[in-house]
Amino acid sequence: MKLLLFFIAFFHFSASLDPPYGALKIQGKFLTAENGTAVSLRGMSLMGSNYHPQFWNEETVRQLKCFWNVNIIRAPITPKSKCCGGWFADPSQPADNPWEWKSTRDREFGRLKQVIDACVKYGIYVIIDWHIFDYGNSTLEQGREFFANVSQTWGNL
Repeated sequence: MKLLLFFIAFFHFSASLDPPYGALKIQGKFLTAENGTAVSLRGMSLMGSNYHPQFWNEETVRQLKCFWNVNIIRAPITPKSKCCGGWFADPSQPADNPWEWKSTRDREFGRLKQVIDACVKYGIYVIIDWHIFDYGNSTLEQGREFFANVSQTWGNL
């Protein structure tokens, strides 16, 4: 059985273009614009950056905005994966294990930065997803560290 755990962070970006509804909020059971009007978001998920990195860039965000009319993008970061790396390596795996990559945190953060910066530029909301499969609570503390870094980097927008 796979355990899927993800934390969601909504950010309102004030630099570049403003998102279409301003700062989002919850009123009762509705997602609302800054002025209290109920809104619907239209968006896409990029798939994990360690699985399809070719889409984690400004051009993808621009095309989703201009041709698909999205106003939100989901950016899932996978902490670890047996096939394609992830946010960090599994220290219990032997160094010569071909299925376990070394820590790829800087690479994944760079990809996330490209997407978030493009979302800011084009006025798109972004969901940052700490996307865990089959690892239980072993990444809970790393998830806290990840979101502390995300908050420190983009929390002022």
